[in-house]
Amino acid sequence: MKIPTHEHIIEAVRAAARRYPGGVAALAAVMDMAPSSLGNVLNPYADRTAVKLGLEQALFIMREAGDVSALRLMAA
Repeated sequence: MKIPTHEHIIEAVRAAARRYPGGVAALAAVMDMAPSSLGNVLNPYADRTAVKLGLEQALFIMREAGDVSALRLMAA
């Protein structure tokens, strides 16, 4: 397996967010964020100088969604 890129890890977090009941919009409400803002953060090809997925955000999403596949990618 190739070493995962930053984009792969963000995509894994985005997939976890999509699997959350109600999807990204419902998760954004729990996180007190606008759905469009969370969507931008979870875009693996976004301009990272403008938007960033923070560690706390990623951990929160993984915990709420019950999906730690992004952590498995990072460990690879």
